[in-house]
Amino acid sequence: MSETPLIVFIVIGLPSICLTIIFLTKMILKQGKETKKQHSDEDTEVIDQIYYGIKDLHKRVDNLETILHAKDRE
Repeated sequence: MSETPLIVFIVIGLPSICLTIIFLTKMILKQGKETKKQHSDEDTEVIDQIYYGIKDLHKRVDNLETILHAKDRE
């Protein structure tokens, strides 16, 4: 009779614990992938903003150079 709790633990408890650990591990890994994707999207957006900002700045510098050259000619 004293072996009954041990058998119940082995048959029911141990598999339940293992499945819980596997489920939690998969859930944590899935959450980590979503976070990485979110960061990647944010990084891409920041890089795009920097690129277009530099592109606009280059146009402004070209315009200022044109104005300066025009003043030098006068």
